[in-house]
Amino acid sequence: MASLLAKKFSREREFRADRLASEMIDAKRMIHALRSLSLQKPVKIQEKQLSYASLKIFSQPKISELLSTHPSIKKRIAALEKEFSLN
Repeated sequence: MASLLAKKFSREREFRADRLASEMIDAKRMIHALRSLSLQKPVKIQEKQLSYASLKIFSQPKISELLSTHPSIKKRIAALEKEFSLN
């Protein structure tokens, strides 16, 4: 249970970091940077690395959001668009 709370905190911290970066450099530029990241091919996780795969930003799609330390890029972009009224 503590691990799930830590991962939830990590995801929330990522949203706050995106918001701060958007305030510093411009929300549209931050969204552009996130979209650029989303174009990268997902990393194939080697079998011996699966035990710490949840620490990676580009985790495999089968890992649920609940177990992820980062929100999806799609959710991060949506949060910034809502926060800065860019819809």
